[in-house]
Order: sequence, then structure tokens, then C-alpha cells
Amino acid sequence: MLIDSSGFKVFGEGEWKVRKHGKDKRRTWRETHIALDYDTRDILGFTNTSAHTHDNTQLRSLLKQVVQDNKCKVKTVIGDGAYESKGNYKLVASFHTSIIAPPNKNAIYHYDLKDDKLIDIPSYEERNKVIRAIQRIGGLEEWKNSVDYHRRSLVENAFFTDGKPYSVIVLNLEKMKLNIRSNA
Repeated sequence: MLIDSSGFKVFGEGEWKVRKHGKDKRRTWRETHIALDYDTRDILGFTNTSAHTHDNTQLRSLLKQVVQDNKCKVKTVIGDGAYESKGNYKLVASFHTSIIAPPNKNAIYHYDLKDDKLIDIPSYEERNKVIRAIQRIGGLEEWKNSVDYHRRSLVENAFFTDGKPYSVIVLNLEKMKLNIRSNA
């Protein structure tokens, strides 16, 4: 499952007033977060939020839509660094899947000292494995190549479909969501 988000400007009365009266007004932005099937390129789930909602908070909703509502099996979730968090590592484990999301370039191990040995802090084991792999392989770019991280870019194509304005795509997604619910 590939995940990403994109922002779009909401058109409405504010845009009309700026054109008519020339007054500057703050624009309203929204963000759509989508889950895409890697094999079929189908959109399996999405959420719409304000532009101030952090991407990593939407993974639970996307996984719920894909796994529970659509009854899809997810092997791996691939997202950009915004999805890399302790909470998301725990979340994907609860769905019996894994996550590929690059840690920050200055990421550090989370260890605890027990019996004079360094051990991974619970819930940080997977993240620490990623950091160790990046160091062992020789850097972040090498790690991305080794886990085929760049397939994540396919989800970005979902936001640029048929040359249609993004707002039209979002409206179609909302209609699709309503149709899925009515057919359930």
C-alpha cells in the first residue's frame, strides 16, 4: 500500500472577492491523503483534512479503510518521512504489516540499558533496525534502493490524473466513497 497526501486550494467566495475588488485574503487549503494499491494502482482509501493536519495522523484511518472496510490484505505500507513515527510503527504492527518510511537524516537509536547491555526500547525495535540497516548499507539513498522505496512515487501520479483539476478529482473521490458505502 502506497500512501501520500497533496494539498489543494479551495475556490469560493474568497477568490471571487479578490478578483472583483482586488483585496488580498488568506486562501483556504485542504489536504487529501490517499492509499493506493501498488499492483493495481487503485485508490483504496482516502481522507480529506485541513492543511494543518499532519500526515502521520491519517495512517490509522487509511489502514482502517483498506483493511477493515475494503477487506484488503496489506503486506507493507510505503510512505514518505512524514509517516515515520513511533506511533505508526506500533500501528502497522497491530495490522500485522510493516512500514517503509525513511527516518530523519539525524535519526538516533532509542536504547535502554538493562543488565549492562543496550536493548531496543519497546516499540522502537523496527525503527532501530532501519537505522542500523542505513548505517550498515552506507547511507539513506542506498537503503532506499535496497528496500525499493522509490516505488512510493507511483502514488503521486494519482494526484495528476487525466489532466483534470485536482478539485475535480477530489469531488470524484468523495462520490466514489459514497458509492462504496451505499454498495456495502
